[in-house]
Amino acid sequence: MKNRYLQLDALRGLAAAIVLLGHVYAVHAEHSTWETLLFDSPFSPFAFLLNGHAAVIFFFVLSGFVLSLPILGSRKVAYGSYIVKRFFRIYVPYIISIAAAIPLLAFAPKFQSDLFAPAYNANWTHSLTAKEIVNHAIAIGPFRTVDLNGVIWTLVHEMRISIVFPFVVLILMARKWGATLMALPALSVLSALTISYAHINAGDTLHYLCFFILGMLIAKYKSELIDFIGRRLAHIRWALWIAGFVVYNYSYFVAKSLAGVQATFPYGWMAGDYLYAVGVCALLVLSLSSPRATFWLTRKTPVFLGKISFSLYLYHFLILLSFMHYFYGRASFYLLLPSAVAISFAAGYLGYKFIELPSIELGRRIAGKFNGGTKNRVRLRNDGKENQAAV
Repeated sequence: MKNRYLQLDALRGLAAAIVLLGHVYAVHAEHSTWETLLFDSPFSPFAFLLNGHAAVIFFFVLSGFVLSLPILGSRKVAYGSYIVKRFFRIYVPYIISIAAAIPLLAFAPKFQSDLFAPAYNANWTHSLTAKEIVNHAIAIGPFRTVDLNGVIWTLVHEMRISIVFPFVVLILMARKWGATLMALPALSVLSALTISYAHINAGDTLHYLCFFILGMLIAKYKSELIDFIGRRLAHIRWALWIAGFVVYNYSYFVAKSLAGVQATFPYGWMAGDYLYAVGVCALLVLSLSSPRATFWLTRKTPVFLGKISFSLYLYHFLILLSFMHYFYGRASFYLLLPSAVAISFAAGYLGYKFIELPSIELGRRIAGKFNGGTKNRVRLRNDGKENQAAV
């Protein structure tokens, strides 16, 4: 189990590095011919290196897997302890990054440039109002994340889903996998309806919940899946690796095409997310099943990336924006971008060591006070129904 958790950390770290690379690449509005051929060609095997959105789907599936394991093992959850740990694991580092970002934005020159990609020109257009700062502090309500740090949109969904996910696991753990899978598209349709007709901007959280549930299914059936993969012949396992990679890498071009017809198919991006998820689930199961993958994913560099992945994700876009707004026109892009990348990794390490670790430890200590009690513990009866234990 230790190796498997290290594997998951490493996969998360690699996904965070891909998000960083994608944002570095996206600084420029236009790219050279060779860059386009390498990363934007429909036949390129390197598209995954810059596909930050697919990496985010990887985050969501991994979170669903990890959060489900203890609940599936014990068939209960001490909710008070759980929510305290999640608060200190996600919200505390998040709010500290918000506190760091506000003055960076306040003093930054506000401008747009034809050289910048639209994603960069949409950020840091104005200083935050008091209401916007409050919305960022609340974190789980609907607000414009691009006003400060565009990447935090994923954390908003993560925090919302974390609040209800133990109950989702308890409800679904007794259901057959086929019925659960069939329910996922219905959740995405409901998500689209809440956005279009109920005008609930937070409705897309229902869609992203689907990928947490996929992670839960992998956690639930991990022994069977690992055994199934392990019993395949070597050439079959290689074929599965290749198939998983092909789906994960080349879904980008399908998703890009769906985004291009958004006027007639406004929720095509949801279908693209499911394509990514197929590749993500395949690669995750294969990584858990392969001793060779375990060996490489538990080397020092992947494990280090896993450790700093959360802080790297939180701070890299702020650093890139700061370099572009404070130093644009004063230094070459070829100096600014490598410097921003190096500082992003340094910030990731410092954030992990001096913010995440102390926060996690404090959360564990406070959560420990809940473990002695049972009034907040939700169980699953043998008949598969939820029950509030009151012992």
